[in-house]
Amino acid sequence: MVNAARGMAKNFGVKLPKCSADSFHRKVAETIRHFDRMIAKMSKEYSASRILTGIQGVGPMTALAFILTINSPKRFRKTRDVAPYLGLAPKQDQSGETDKALGISKAGDIMVRRFLVNCAQ
Repeated sequence: MVNAARGMAKNFGVKLPKCSADSFHRKVAETIRHFDRMIAKMSKEYSASRILTGIQGVGPMTALAFILTINSPKRFRKTRDVAPYLGLAPKQDQSGETDKALGISKAGDIMVRRFLVNCAQ
């Protein structure tokens, strides 16, 4: 997990220190706080973020991911069209007189869907 965190940070131009897994969280704590502040600052630039973070379990990262993925809410005719766009609508299996609801379709942006599912749990 430490190497995965180093690899992800490297994609953003941040080099994390080499250390043991036991001391990793202490050495990168300031870097984490720095990114948390950046996310909070970016979140304040969008008025919808304040509304979304008012929902229990939704933080600035999820709110930003949702806002930036949806981009313009006007492109959806109804609010019910957003869930299928994100892959959160159940798949259907219709055959004859049976109409089975299956698991979610998982179409759309995987990161936003994971954020939203984690917030719901």
